[in-house]
Amino acid sequence: MVATINTTGISAKRSMDTANVGPAGSEMRDDKSVLHLPEQFYTSGQAARSLGIPARTMRRFLAVGRVKGEKNPITGTWQIARQELVRLAVENGFVVDREPESVRVLIVHHDEKLIHWLVGVLDTTLNKGKIEHTTDPCNALIRIGNQPPDVVFISPSMPILRGGEMLTSVRGFQETKHIKVVGWSSEKDSLREFRSLGADAILETPSTSSDVLQLLGLLVPGNALPKGG
Repeated sequence: MVATINTTGISAKRSMDTANVGPAGSEMRDDKSVLHLPEQFYTSGQAARSLGIPARTMRRFLAVGRVKGEKNPITGTWQIARQELVRLAVENGFVVDREPESVRVLIVHHDEKLIHWLVGVLDTTLNKGKIEHTTDPCNALIRIGNQPPDVVFISPSMPILRGGEMLTSVRGFQETKHIKVVGWSSEKDSLREFRSLGADAILETPSTSSDVLQLLGLLVPGNALPKGG
């Protein structure tokens, strides 16, 4: 996944001292611009640019544990989750733009009529969002890997590749384990098993638009609002 940083309004006037990693805030610049952090993950270089500091300084922070991240053992590339970068920024006096971001939703179900219904509900429920859907679980995993959604609705009873296998795959990678996974089915036993495997929520069919709104309000607070609301 390629992440791009919007550095509007950020002007680096002073660099951090890479030789001396002191208390939080001691190396941060004086001007505290509003930061726009639209991506879920950042490389060390991207994270450094968003704060207006040298990349080597961010790598030093990662090395000593001041910033938490995952390092690819093959490429050596660091990956920093958005919430970790937000924490560092807020602790050092920056203001992070918390304006609702576009929420990506993926629906994976074998019943196209149910997909059509949920797409219609989501289209009127999400204040800002992009909705995709597929009946092919293998295609769904490719989409998830290429551009991870924020929320994915999965039928536990998908043919070829079961919903539980999809859930295990999503939870198995750093890049996708943050995704909110919802089990969506009329089969109560399948939903219970799906929840036990680590699903964030379940939605039993038949469902109402109010059920979906309430669920999304818990999963993506501030975005599950009627359009124009």
